[in-house]
Amino acid sequence: MKNGIIRNLVKAVMLFIGNCVAPLMAEESPHESCAPAEHASVRMTDSKGAGLELRGTVRLGDQEGALHFAAVPEQKESLREWTQERIGQRVMVGITLEDGRTEDVIVPIIAALPGEFQLGGVSLASPNEQEIPLEDMPWLYNEAEKGDAEAQLLMGNCFCIGRNVPKSLEKAVTWWRKAAKQGASEAMYNLGCAYSLGEGVPQSDDEAYQWWRRGAEAGDVRSQTALGDCYRDGMGVSPSEAEALKWWRKAAEQNFPEAQYNLAYCYAEGIGVEQSYEDAVLWFSRAAAQGDEMAMYSLAHFYEQGLGVEKDPEWAILLYLNAATRGYRPAQEVLEERGLWKQEE
Repeated sequence: MKNGIIRNLVKAVMLFIGNCVAPLMAEESPHESCAPAEHASVRMTDSKGAGLELRGTVRLGDQEGALHFAAVPEQKESLREWTQERIGQRVMVGITLEDGRTEDVIVPIIAALPGEFQLGGVSLASPNEQEIPLEDMPWLYNEAEKGDAEAQLLMGNCFCIGRNVPKSLEKAVTWWRKAAKQGASEAMYNLGCAYSLGEGVPQSDDEAYQWWRRGAEAGDVRSQTALGDCYRDGMGVSPSEAEALKWWRKAAEQNFPEAQYNLAYCYAEGIGVEQSYEDAVLWFSRAAAQGDEMAMYSLAHFYEQGLGVEKDPEWAILLYLNAATRGYRPAQEVLEERGLWKQEE
């Protein structure tokens, strides 16, 4: 599992428009957001690698999962000219906030941008690890001792990563178990990971399966995805393509990218379902829009070959570039073969 047993405290919200990619809008939003603006930098890159660096401010847009960017006045004309030359093309847009958070998305340019635009498909979610001030630790411990499931879950997370307490996987498991017994589905997922990896407890595929099963039935998307993996691999349970697909689909429909990738792969290969490149493209697109580099790579191949979608070599290159910049080696190798990527020494 990509995030191991560290709790993901922030759910990234994505906006899908058209072919699961949000367009850049030329018009300013009709309603001003009350969210505070943050200083940010933006880089736009076309399929040939030509880029434009912008400075400005970003705030939450009017649509859920969207951001509104306003370039500094002296760069607005450059933005208009750059986008005017690329109307109809798809470009990669990356946003970086002052605190270092970054996110990027591939979008089509549908109009020349006058200096401000709405950008969907970007979350800029906070880091996964929750910052718990040291002065709050006695309060948190007391609440956990009193039986508060959320506090017990957080105590387990603190011991897992050694935040404000000495790292101890055994103590992490103790607190997660207390929370899980009260119905905390994320604690159930964490326990499944602990048993799967043998961290803080003896390794046991059977126990991992049982805890992920409980978390999945309680609605936890990571548990549902892990349970699908169990059925795929025969881990703690007899293999079953049908059960694997069922649980991956449940998580995918709740917008969990790892499950979306798994489901797309099944459609691409005809595993447990009738082969459908169109459905594969759909699910790869949804995962790619959330930053899943494996999905970007697979989707690039489909657009390059015209599998389930009209051929679009330029967009394929952008997808390869996006995956490559995230460190996905197979994408880097494809670009290296074409002279579009050079591995650093």
